[in-house]
Amino acid sequence: MGISSRRATFVLAEAAKSFGHNTQDITINRMSIHRQRKQHRAKFVEEFKAKFTADIPLIIHWYGKLLEDLTSKQHVDRLPVIATEEGEFSRLLGVPRIASGTGEAQALAVTCMLEE
Repeated sequence: MGISSRRATFVLAEAAKSFGHNTQDITINRMSIHRQRKQHRAKFVEEFKAKFTADIPLIIHWYGKLLEDLTSKQHVDRLPVIATEEGEFSRLLGVPRIASGTGEAQALAVTCMLEE
C-alpha cells in the first residue's frame, strides 16, 4: 500500500532479478500493474459487499469536503461516508462526488451509498 504503479514496476523488476529471473521474459510494466490492481480492488469490493450484513446497528458518519478532482485541477465537493459499529469497526463506504454542499445533496448521496 502507498506505492504507485510506476514505482511498483521497479520494485517487482528488482525482486525478479534477485530471484534469478530474466526481466525480459516477464511482463512488468506500469499499465499491467495498474490493471491488476484495479481488478483486485473490484474483486475485494464484490466480496466485501457479499459478506457485509446490516443486521447490527450501525452509525453513519459523513463530512463534506472540497477536494481537487482526480482528473482535473478543479475543486469538487466530495462526501466521505463511513459506517461504524459501536466503536468495533469503521468502514469507508465511499467518497461520492456531489453537485453542491447543500444538506439535500449530502442526504441524497448518503442514501445512495447506503442503498448500494
